[in-house]
Amino acid sequence: MKIKTFADDFKVTEIADLHFSTNGKYSVFKVTKSGWSTFDLIDAISSRLKINSSAVNIAGIKDRHGLTTQYISIESKLSRRDSGKIDEEKIQLPDVTIEYLGRIDKKLTSSDILKNKFTIVIRSISEKECEIINRRFELIKDSLIPNYFDDQRFGSVRNKLDFSVKYILKHDYETAFMQLLWPSKYDKKSVKEAKMFFISFFKCKGYFNKNFFDDSILRKYNFNIAEKNQKCMDIEFRKHIKSIPSELKTALAYLYSIDNCSNDTFKKALEKIDRRFLILIFHAYQSHLFNIILQRYILKNLSIDRRLYSIKGESGNYVFPEFIKEAEEHDILTLYLPVLGKNWEKIAQVKEKNYSVNGENNIDNKRDLTFNNMESKSCDNGFSFVNWLIEEIKKIEKEENIDINSICGKEVGISIVAKLRKAFIKPENFYLYDFEDDDFFKGKKKTKIEFTLDRGCYATIVLKDLILQGKYGKAEEISLDH
Repeated sequence: MKIKTFADDFKVTEIADLHFSTNGKYSVFKVTKSGWSTFDLIDAISSRLKINSSAVNIAGIKDRHGLTTQYISIESKLSRRDSGKIDEEKIQLPDVTIEYLGRIDKKLTSSDILKNKFTIVIRSISEKECEIINRRFELIKDSLIPNYFDDQRFGSVRNKLDFSVKYILKHDYETAFMQLLWPSKYDKKSVKEAKMFFISFFKCKGYFNKNFFDDSILRKYNFNIAEKNQKCMDIEFRKHIKSIPSELKTALAYLYSIDNCSNDTFKKALEKIDRRFLILIFHAYQSHLFNIILQRYILKNLSIDRRLYSIKGESGNYVFPEFIKEAEEHDILTLYLPVLGKNWEKIAQVKEKNYSVNGENNIDNKRDLTFNNMESKSCDNGFSFVNWLIEEIKKIEKEENIDINSICGKEVGISIVAKLRKAFIKPENFYLYDFEDDDFFKGKKKTKIEFTLDRGCYATIVLKDLILQGKYGKAEEISLDH
């Protein structure tokens, strides 16, 4: 089975709650794109308008692989001609359609997006797989699905080294920077070569001497940096910096200009990375920890009288129960798990039972938050949710060799907070269309699914649960001894 064969095989549309105002400070645009990451699009728009990229605001990050419709806001005075008309022509880009909608008083944030609607075409389906999809759809169409963060969230570990955030928390900034610079298998050839040029340059200067890689990897690129004079190096720098991802360019230019880099120098370089990207890599690590907790909750509580399936992911495995019983739905529909960060302990002192959170919410001193009514009692099998949660978090701290309360981002000048996130979700308006002959993969079938999710939830997780397959292969059944 295959998804995203063509851009319009995976459509995402933001459903927003926007309140327009004639004299609003910000102009709002609806943007439909394919082949663009959200950050690359922001950089391209800001470059065309000759404004700082921080002046372009988004409500959500969308994948480059698909046809996505989302909203952006730009301060009106920055997006207008002297004549007073919105300069849409200036920000027209290949494979991007931009439509001006009106003005709003405040810049866009994630809270302006209520939901996302998904339309997904699944291709190259065998007859046996058609049966699996039909059977799985009947089991999950009105049921709950684990609310994992999916592979898209873990771009910062796609080089297979590790989470750079772990090293930031340990104040090993040189290693953290190396993790971010190391090429990914998803990088284009020009990007890989550019990254290896800078790694070779820094290694020649005596940095990155830890056991990151075999020197044969560097010899493959054969830059011969030690033999080049400064003029040649400057030419190479200007050539390769063009291919470096935009979020790293300023940091690399800074390091290139420094003669003697210390660990503190790399800290300053990290601070020069695009703030949005720094927040993203912290969120990726928080998401990884959330997934661990959710997976362990399922293994502990949803493994009786049903099969469990494991699907390999970018950062660990996703565990799905074969089904969720009706009697279990009430408790786990109102179950929230922590996206861990500083002061996460506050969530273990909750009282209120009916606090509603849409997707995820910050923890603060003014609210009593709740997971569900299990925090105040034990289940029939003696399971105490809060006690279990605290013990699991202690285990995670030991396994990761970190202090959860240190996840705050202060080392690199950002603010990261603990959050609550629904552990399970129920897709709305979930439809499976009839199978038909695949017009691209001859001899196979294709189908289409549609559903709507709260913001922050991943359609590809719903897809994994439906087809029991990820990009690394099919699901494996888990055998547990009870």
